[in-house]
Amino acid sequence: MAQQDSIDTGFPTWLDLELWAAYLKQRSRHKASNAAPTLDRILRKLDAWRIAGYDPNDIVGESLEKGWTGVFQPKALPGKPAQVLTFRERDLQRERERIGKLTGGLMGDAPSADVIDMEGVRVIR
Repeated sequence: MAQQDSIDTGFPTWLDLELWAAYLKQRSRHKASNAAPTLDRILRKLDAWRIAGYDPNDIVGESLEKGWTGVFQPKALPGKPAQVLTFRERDLQRERERIGKLTGGLMGDAPSADVIDMEGVRVIR
């Protein structure tokens, strides 16, 4: 947790106290640990995600809404849609990564390193 982002109690100012209290109550109902090391780890995750551009209050709110005892990083940043790939696109992306590993990245972004989808007749760059 960033030191300048917490008050004297050590609780981060970027996290809504009432929301956090409701989350802790939910964790207790589900018999999840609210021990200091566990909560410290959750707060460190939230802080890291906050620095990456996510709103920790939204993350805790989603956990409350869905009845979760844990917190999970959202799939996409606010305002940026998640990259959704078809299974075929995912497979092509993995194949390009595999080729990159096999060649040690020597081929870089050269056209010869492109994966060509012969079924869909397109090039994945």
